[in-house]
Amino acid sequence: TFPAGAFAASAKVTHTYRYGESMPAPGGKRVGIGHFFEVTAVNSSSGQTLPLAPGKTFALAVGYAPAELGAAGESSLALYSWNGAQWVKEPSSQVNSSTHAVTASPNHLSWWAVLGDVNTQVYLPLLMKRR
Repeated sequence: TFPAGAFAASAKVTHTYRYGESMPAPGGKRVGIGHFFEVTAVNSSSGQTLPLAPGKTFALAVGYAPAELGAAGESSLALYSWNGAQWVKEPSSQVNSSTHAVTASPNHLSWWAVLGDVNTQVYLPLLMKRR
């Protein structure tokens, strides 16, 4: 959702889902859950790329199914943007495990991904000792 005045001119905003395309690997202990997409804006008249106006943010929400988590820990999910060299966590990103949604209020358009830390929980067997 974009607020009034988010762009300096009338804009056409495009959301392009990047499923199945070659996306940069998250690296380290992070994994993707299959949600990679790009948000862009162009001037409705000229077709020139438009950035967000200074000081403006927009509301971004991405739903997910628990079955999509794979090795990612649900509580660690966040939105990350690609800065040209690496995935950077969006500071305003929050996960709601009750509604299965990741939300943020970023101040820039970019490639985006829902990433999470690899769930490293280890379950050990419980043994009972007789006395």
